[in-house]
Amino acid sequence: MKRLVILMCVVSAACASNSQSDSDKDSISATTGDWAATLSSRNGTAVQGQVKLQSAVVGSGVNISISGATPGASHPWHVHAGSCGGNGGIMGSAGSYPILTAGADGRATANVTISAPLSEGSAYSVNVHRSSADMTTIIACGDLKN
Repeated sequence: MKRLVILMCVVSAACASNSQSDSDKDSISATTGDWAATLSSRNGTAVQGQVKLQSAVVGSGVNISISGATPGASHPWHVHAGSCGGNGGIMGSAGSYPILTAGADGRATANVTISAPLSEGSAYSVNVHRSSADMTTIIACGDLKN
C-alpha cells in the first residue's frame, strides 16, 4: 500500500510539472494554424497565384504558386508583416526564400520553411517582386488570412 501511495505521488508530480498554464497554451495556439492568400496582379502584370502557409511555434511552412509570368522570368518573393501596400518587414530571413523562376507556361512554384511563426490577430501579406534588380516593384500581392 505504501508503494502505491508513493507511486501516485510521483505520477501526480510528473503530471503537474508537464502541464502548461493557460497563458502558455494561448501563446502556442496563437502562433499555430493554417493561413492562405490569393495573389492579385499589380503594376500592369498578369501575375497571380495562391499561397498556403502552415504556422507552428518554431516557424512556418510556405507553398507559393504563380501563373501569368513571363517565361524564364525570375521573381523574388517574401512573406511580410502587414497588409499589401504596407512596408512591413520580411518574416524570417530574406535568404530563406527561393526565387520563383517561371517555366515555359509562365508558372512557378516553391516550398520553403521560414523561421518565423505567424500570430493570430496580426496582419501578413505575400509580395512577388518584378526581379532581383527591381525589388521595389511589386507584381503580385495577397493578404494572408487564417
